[in-house]
Amino acid sequence: MKFLFGLLILSISSFPTVTSVCCPFPAFSFSAVTNVPEESFKCSEPISVTCQFVTGSDTGFEAVGISGNVTNEEGNKPVVLKKGASSVSASLTCNTSSGLWKVDKLANKYGNVGCIAKSTGGVWIVY
Repeated sequence: MKFLFGLLILSISSFPTVTSVCCPFPAFSFSAVTNVPEESFKCSEPISVTCQFVTGSDTGFEAVGISGNVTNEEGNKPVVLKKGASSVSASLTCNTSSGLWKVDKLANKYGNVGCIAKSTGGVWIVY
């Protein structure tokens, strides 16, 4: 009987446990407006981000966007996730398995997001 009880405990304890990971506050640029300030952010709560920029021929900028980075490592090129004429928004949901953010219905996940503006020369600049 002790052998069966020990075998039962051994087999239950050998199942892998699923851990929940917090996502860090997602906005890396000061210009990203979020519905929750960084000081009030709680672990993995959903969050929305909005980027606005004055665009037009007299400004030298033609679009605004939201970029995503997988990591904060230097040299990591941001990916343009969404773009708009002068304002763009996105909803972020934390993937608690990876600690990365899912942006709207896009498949990839990102460590952080920020605001970018596209110059009339076609170059995206973080602002």
